[in-house]
Amino acid sequence: MNFLELNESYKKSIDITRANINDKLYEIPVQHGIFSKWLYLWKKKYLKELKDLEHLERKKYYYYKDDFDRALNDKEIKWHVETDSEYIEQNSKVRTFKSEVEQIEAMLKHIGNLSFFCGNIVEYEKFINGQ
Repeated sequence: MNFLELNESYKKSIDITRANINDKLYEIPVQHGIFSKWLYLWKKKYLKELKDLEHLERKKYYYYKDDFDRALNDKEIKWHVETDSEYIEQNSKVRTFKSEVEQIEAMLKHIGNLSFFCGNIVEYEKFINGQ
């Protein structure tokens, strides 16, 4: 499942109406488990990409510090590293995964709150109907 499919699944899981609220009460904990799993997997990918970025940054730093054709100060080294196409590409991946992880965390939090929301609606309906 990719991120867009996960987002569609989220939209379906939060579509709550009076007709499906009882089903959603049982479905929400399942969805919470699914999203927890996906959060774990996405965080794992994010941390791997972040580690790769740090490794690449170190590699580029030492290249520009030791093996470059002229001596550079730290500010120039940082500029060369940050403008390197390989570094830019890896940094873009890291930022994408980070934003996706943050979105999944927000979805997970919202799904967790939905179970309380649905439970309160059911209790309110019982109160209104005199049960």
